[in-house]
Amino acid sequence: MKLKTKLFAAILTSMMMPVAAQADPVADAMRTVYDGKIQPWLSQGVVVDAIKTQNTENAGLSDAQAKAIDDAWRAAKGGDHYSQIMAKECSKFILDKQNNSDGLIVEMFIVGLKGLNVCQSILTSDVLQGDEPKFQVPMQGGVAGELIEEPEWDDEVGSFVRKISRTITDPANSEVIGTITAAIVVDKL
Repeated sequence: MKLKTKLFAAILTSMMMPVAAQADPVADAMRTVYDGKIQPWLSQGVVVDAIKTQNTENAGLSDAQAKAIDDAWRAAKGGDHYSQIMAKECSKFILDKQNNSDGLIVEMFIVGLKGLNVCQSILTSDVLQGDEPKFQVPMQGGVAGELIEEPEWDDEVGSFVRKISRTITDPANSEVIGTITAAIVVDKL
């Protein structure tokens, strides 16, 4: 069976099962990809240092100031702020990892404690993630925080994509320092 047919069958079957008994094999496969590929990247100095630097710089930032940064981002559709983020070694690092994933990963962005993007692999529609479940849910879960979103059709990719968001911890002390969201192509799992 083709993956789309399998996915449809899995969704249909899950709708007939009691909630407690439902399994999500696609989410399990995403966790395997995350644990085996993405997680090891997050302990690299280029990532950890970028997050910790931004967390220090933004420590006194109010929610209103973060929102103003996001409003400016949206108005400029990225603009200079986007160029600054993309010029960071962290952005170059995750873009390289994405480009070498054989089409499995199509987007990644790392977010600091104030909910603002630290680095990213592509232009995002906004720079403030702190007001969204992809940031809030993992942060509420602490070191084991995770959110796996439902599949969405991506016209650019021509396939279903699901996003996994997890917290990032400092390898030196296991404290949560931010989050990552990665968009994974379901057909590539």
